[in-house]
Amino acid sequence: MKWFGESWGTLVNETCARIAVPDGECCPRCGRSIRPGDRGVQLHGLNYDGTVGVFDFHLACFRAELGIGPEPSDT
Repeated sequence: MKWFGESWGTLVNETCARIAVPDGECCPRCGRSIRPGDRGVQLHGLNYDGTVGVFDFHLACFRAELGIGPEPSDT
């Protein structure tokens, strides 16, 4: 896992690599583009076809995906 944007003060920000905001990449949760100023995480995982993909989530979308945050109304 890697993270981008401003720190949100969690262990992820202390132990994982920080990357540049992946401007223009599509969030798989909400379908909207990641933009400068957004915070979030980047994960590597399997696509439906079995290939490895890179997934860039807005922070609110990732939290909702894990069931630890409300459904984002605006990222």
